[in-house]
Amino acid sequence: MATNGLNRTAVAAVRSMIYQTLKWAFTPPDERMLRTLQSDEFSKSFEVALGALPISPDGVGLRDAWEGVRRALSVYTAPQDYEAEYLRLFEVGIPSAPCPLYESTYGPVNRREIMEELTRFYNHFGLSLGQKAKEMPDHLRVELEFLHYLTYLEAQALEEGEAAAGLRRAQRDLYQRHLDAWTPRLWAKLQPLSSPVFSAWAKLAQAFFQDESRRLTREEDA
Repeated sequence: MATNGLNRTAVAAVRSMIYQTLKWAFTPPDERMLRTLQSDEFSKSFEVALGALPISPDGVGLRDAWEGVRRALSVYTAPQDYEAEYLRLFEVGIPSAPCPLYESTYGPVNRREIMEELTRFYNHFGLSLGQKAKEMPDHLRVELEFLHYLTYLEAQALEEGEAAAGLRRAQRDLYQRHLDAWTPRLWAKLQPLSSPVFSAWAKLAQAFFQDESRRLTREEDA
């Protein structure tokens, strides 16, 4: 697969940066984060990152999706308005928020099994949420942070000439056992909720996840 002139180390680093950005998208925003996401400097660097990914049928789609995020973000002049939208969708509601960001909400595996398996995943790579963690293991933000970490380790291993196949297998397993199973239901639930900005983020995340899952599966089958 073509990589636009970048080696595998650089591609892994770019993917890590994209996972970090998507984690920000589904984090309660503060003023600094919103201003960063709205800045021309960040937008240009993110466009470069998307353009550096291996060429695939979804490459243009990702850039178009990012442009949709940029347009939707531009209407927010007050960070509290963006935060209110986040809370309305993901955290506040009776009996629950309209669109929870927890894998166990979407089944079909029971909550205990999901938590136990994800905890084993994280612990295997030396990560622990600890008793003071703000989120449960199955929160989208935590799963994105884990993928950010794995791709960071992958880039580091490749830079040092070490094997990275195990790290890629872990990424593939997280998709096949978790993200592929529940995030399509999350995106489908989010789309009718009349939120241009988070619908745009969802479109970008969905396109990137699909591309990543296919790439990791092709590597497995090769």
